[in-house]
Amino acid sequence: MPRHSQNNTSRGYFTSGERAMLAGRYGTKSARLGADSMRRFNQCALCLDEAHLPVACAQGHLTCRECALTSALEQTAAIERTRDELARLERQQEEERERAREDARKKVLCDFERQTALGGRSQAGSSLARRRSRSPSPRAAVASGSGSSSRALVAREESGISSLPERIAAAAAAASDAAEAELLEQQAAEKRARFPAYWLPSLTPTARSGELEDLKKEAAKMTKPRCLVGSEHGHESSIKALVDVKFSPDPTDGKPTCPSCRKAITNSSTLNVLRRCGHVYCTACTTTLLGKRGEKAVCLECSKAIKDPAKDVIALQREGTGHVGAGNVEVKKAGLAFQG
Repeated sequence: MPRHSQNNTSRGYFTSGERAMLAGRYGTKSARLGADSMRRFNQCALCLDEAHLPVACAQGHLTCRECALTSALEQTAAIERTRDELARLERQQEEERERAREDARKKVLCDFERQTALGGRSQAGSSLARRRSRSPSPRAAVASGSGSSSRALVAREESGISSLPERIAAAAAAASDAAEAELLEQQAAEKRARFPAYWLPSLTPTARSGELEDLKKEAAKMTKPRCLVGSEHGHESSIKALVDVKFSPDPTDGKPTCPSCRKAITNSSTLNVLRRCGHVYCTACTTTLLGKRGEKAVCLECSKAIKDPAKDVIALQREGTGHVGAGNVEVKKAGLAFQG
């Protein structure tokens, strides 16, 4: 009997200890974030350092100006690469279609030549004898010729094709389309019948079948640079829409404070930035500033007017202090559950 300490996973069933070992590898995992895991209110959301020349997007994500411009330039370059790759794949697909049409035309010509070579010799003698035995008199030939020509004219008018070259071209196009469809069906059948031995060099796939469709979807999403803070795909933003954020320092120690109440700004403070000037206020002072009746609200630092509070006041995003009552303190990662 083997030692269980070294072979504790060799049984045909799972014990409670083995399930406890697998609990940290499968399923949804969660972890509690402390104060050290929270980004400070004046830190860049991209480089995680103290923001140098801080700017904010329309949704209140604080970043360095250099980080924001670098991210926008990298996304622009990625969009150009995606468009170039999409154009290359489209050209490659068009070349493959042209090769398929050429193969179809060659197949039609080969079939026609084969049928002509096989049936021409056997039917030459019988057709010549039949024409001699059934040759009509000159008057009957003239009458029959006029009748057949009138019937052919009516048939051409009914079919919509008035000349022989057009009929030949239409028949050739129909035969080419049929041959192309047959070749595509044969190629699809060969792919289905082929064993997917991807480990063999001769059967290694060169590209995925839906690569062009995936690139088209990606190109449709990445039309302009985006702010990549807050979610996986980010949100729409532009360099012109960035707002220069200006924290008001305390005259004594230089720490950021609210210019109205002069309270020190911390991670527990809920902050708003004015879009027209960039000064940062706490939420209580912003509410008091905008709540004046019959008087136009202005910034207390630069006296710039707040025309539209819905557009001119942007709430800065914060991560909290690490305590339960001050923001999100738990992160979760969804995964596949263990089926054992």
